[in-house]
Amino acid sequence: KLNRVELQGFGGAIGDPIKVDALDDCHVVDVAVSIQEPDGTVLEEGPATLTDGLWVYHATTARGPGETVSIVASATDRPGNRVTKTVTWSS
Repeated sequence: KLNRVELQGFGGAIGDPIKVDALDDCHVVDVAVSIQEPDGTVLEEGPATLTDGLWVYHATTARGPGETVSIVASATDRPGNRVTKTVTWSS
């Protein structure tokens, strides 16, 4: 279950964190994050790391002023079930 995608602390700069609260009774084994253009074009993507109970992904590219992107988080549990949550971010 993806409870939330937390963008507090994400300002569009390289290294800014995107935090994902993902829990599952079958144990979440993987969380991936992608940042996409509104048309679905992937700008960057990669795995998140479990840190202090939240999955954290650090941006690898900067977003420009006035840019709007979709942040897509996908969590996979031990049996292989995947859930996805998308949020919109604007600078």
